[in-house]
This record gives sequence, structure tokens and C-alpha cells, in this order.
Amino acid sequence: MPDTEYAALSFFFHVITTLWTLRDVDSEAARQRYAQAVIGAREAILDPIDVRDLHFVWKDDFPVPQSFTAELDRLAYRLAQLSGLMRGADRSAQKVVSGTEVNDTQTTLFSQVIALAHDCTRWMQTLPYHWHSVAVDSQYIDETIKAAGVHGTSCDVYANLSIASVRNWHRIVELRVLQLLRQCQASQDSHSDSPSTSVEGIQSRIQRIMDEICASVPYHVGDMMEPTSPILGAKPKFPHVRTPDAAHRNLRSLPESMSRHEHQMASSGAMILYRVLTTVIGLARDGTDDYRIVLPHDQMEWIMVQYLRIQKLLNFSLSR
Repeated sequence: MPDTEYAALSFFFHVITTLWTLRDVDSEAARQRYAQAVIGAREAILDPIDVRDLHFVWKDDFPVPQSFTAELDRLAYRLAQLSGLMRGADRSAQKVVSGTEVNDTQTTLFSQVIALAHDCTRWMQTLPYHWHSVAVDSQYIDETIKAAGVHGTSCDVYANLSIASVRNWHRIVELRVLQLLRQCQASQDSHSDSPSTSVEGIQSRIQRIMDEICASVPYHVGDMMEPTSPILGAKPKFPHVRTPDAAHRNLRSLPESMSRHEHQMASSGAMILYRVLTTVIGLARDGTDDYRIVLPHDQMEWIMVQYLRIQKLLNFSLSR
């Protein structure tokens, strides 16, 4: 799937998931409508479609709301643009054995990818206090949640579903940007005058992002091991914590409303996480060994186990 189409599809999934899950009602009909929307979007995006006019959506002079989510969408669009430009540069490099034009193009693209990586970091650094996750140590996590799946000795909790969803969407965008940096590095063997970025630094950041994604799994699916209804099903358990607020004067609960969180996650937590893990697995398998996402074997195995677990929660065929 072309990166531009992929970015559009991912954003669409993010929007319809957030809009549906922020509602306080749930029914079988609502679930069916949601599934139909996802399947319809997937089938449409896989068809041969023309996306030449997509750039009109985010023109530089377009009055885009200045919010964290809007800024993240702009980062995702820049990523899609750079991915397409880099594919074109790679094809040109294959046709031209030598030449300063190809060299200059790749150097410029590398600089743009580095700038995008810096903007991804800046986005995260400008988030307000309540947008950051809080780690819950193993001793405060219910045993049933540990048995279902906790990577390492802790997991992360967020103020609400919307924040958790946006944070993971940012992680997916940044992972792809880091993958492009790896791709640029792979081309430096024949273009040594390109800007340089630490291989170790990129891999360290990739690992940290993956650890954060893994740490978000219990927040989304708790101890759920079987499909459940948020109304009639067994009440699942989720990690939670009370922590000082930004002023360190009062304690705040994460999630903010446990009853609301239980309802939302029982109905849609698995679907939200499914999109995230599907993308992660795709990035880990995509491309050559020079720049694909490389994870420790035990972590990749853990992700695959959770992926199969989520498929089961969603009643998806395990043969997919």
C-alpha cells in the first residue's frame, strides 16, 4: 500500500475509532456499523485509487486548528510526502550510477527527514502534564492482568482513551520517520557527504518507543482473554493509579474515570490496540535488513502473542 494511502487510512481509523469510543452507549448494532466502516475503508483503500489531489487537504495556507492532534496530523502528512519522495529518489539513483544531482537530492531528503524527526520530538516535549503516561509498578498490577500480558515489570496508564490513542498514533508516526532515517543511512555508503545521524541513537529511540507501546497494552485490554460485552459481560480489570497533579497539591486518578474507562475499553480497547500492533508488526517485517524495525526476539514474540490475543477478543480469524 502506498504510504500516502496508508497515512490516510490510518488517520481515518483513528478518527472513527475515537468518535465511536468517546460515546457512552454501546450495542451490537453500533459494533456492526463500526466493523462495516472499517471493512469498507480497508477495501476502498486497497483498490487502485487516485490520490493526486490529497495534497490540497493540508495546504500550508489552509486554516488548520492549532491543537496537538492537528499538529500530529500534519506530521503524518509530511511523513507520507517524504516517503513518496524517497521512493522516487531511490528509483532515480538506480538509473544513474553517478552524478551530483542524485547526491544533492538524497542529501536534501535526509535533511528533511531529520527535521521531521526533530519535530516529532518537539511535539512530545510540548505536551501538557496530563497528557503524559504514568508507570504502574508490578506490585500494584492485578495478577490477572499480569497473566494476560505485561511486558517487563510495569505498565503505563493515561488520563483517558483519547490521549492514549493520540500518543500511540504519534509513536507510529515517529517509528516510520526513524525507519526513513535508517533508509537514508543505508544510502550513505555511496553518498558520504549526506548529513549523518547516530545509528545507535536511532535504534535506542526505536526501542524506547516500542517499550512504550508494549507498556500501553494492559491499559487498553486489561485482563481480557475472551470477547466480552461492556454491558452484560464479566467486568474486566484494568491497571490504575493515583498520582500527584501538576501542582503537586492533590492526587489525580489515572484513568480519570475508572467506570468510563472499563466501559470504553471493554467495547473498543482491543480494536484500537489492534491497529497499533498491526502497524508495528508490518514495520518490523517491511524493507531490507538495513532499515527495518529490529526488536529483541523475546519482545517480538510477546507482541505476536498479544496480537493473537487481540484477534481472539475481536473474533477475528486467526488465519489472517
